[in-house]
Amino acid sequence: MVWAEPSVVDAAAWEFAEVDAMLTAGEALFGPYSWDRFDVLVMPPSFPYGGMENPRLTFVTPTLIAGDRSQARVIGHELAHAWTGNLVTNATAEHFWLNEGWTRYAELRIAEALDGPEIASMLGALCRRDLDEAIARFQKEGRGQLTRLRTHLEGIDPDLAFSVVPYDKGNLFLRAIEGVIGRERFDAFAKKYLESFRFGAVTTEEFLAFTEAELPGVLARVEAPLWIDGEGIPRTRPPSGPRGSTRSSERRDAMPPPTRPSRRPRTTCGSSACLGPCRRTSAPRWTSASASPRPGTWRSRWRGFGSRSRPGTTSSSTRPSASSPRSDA
Repeated sequence: MVWAEPSVVDAAAWEFAEVDAMLTAGEALFGPYSWDRFDVLVMPPSFPYGGMENPRLTFVTPTLIAGDRSQARVIGHELAHAWTGNLVTNATAEHFWLNEGWTRYAELRIAEALDGPEIASMLGALCRRDLDEAIARFQKEGRGQLTRLRTHLEGIDPDLAFSVVPYDKGNLFLRAIEGVIGRERFDAFAKKYLESFRFGAVTTEEFLAFTEAELPGVLARVEAPLWIDGEGIPRTRPPSGPRGSTRSSERRDAMPPPTRPSRRPRTTCGSSACLGPCRRTSAPRWTSASASPRPGTWRSRWRGFGSRSRPGTTSSSTRPSASSPRSDA
């Protein structure tokens, strides 16, 4: 279910209509979804982040409503956190890569399953470009230690330490392991990792011990210390695409290009904050889930995803009952 202001609720429902397919792909890759439902709350324009993966209710910025679903990838990332971040969480900020590296990997795998390897390769290349820029910036500033996966943040402003390094270097490290053992074996390893640490917090040391026990010798083969405690990217890095063993140029002729959804016409009221189609009548007000929508209040639009808790519901005005069974964690 999508929750949004009246002025953007229809556009948001259309923009995020493919989330159910993302959820199905995630379950095929990483096991059953453990949170009963997945709702999206479109925040006001002042929300300062792209998305926040709260269990059962993901917050997103209204700037994702582009009219062509080109920014729905952010939803895929936040959804992936249902397994890597919410189901299994990093113990402290110094092990942040266990959240975000795994989630970047999961995000790209979901994208590959839905849109094909060419799109996933393109997204991987964009992530790699951002990673190279972040590493160059930290090294230029004399803070190369912040390009390690296992960081030591005592006395360091977290805002200054935050970057794409744990996301994209972490993803490349996991792909290096996948490249050595093969995708089928890595998928089984990922599911066992998530099941073994289910609803728990993990350190890098625990992850490495688990990996060595399940995949003896693989850490030495990928030179794990260079990834975990070394600065920058090891020279033995895999290519940028989602599969370390297959180049995108070798796949181009074998797979038709993925189709893109048609652009949806939009109209706005002329406000700089309006994303249209617009029915704005007053400033938004929060209401409870059981309240009836009124002009100027937040409303919801049912679009199938989250239907595990309300099977068969299709009405655009349906709201979850306050008395319906839930599995809050």
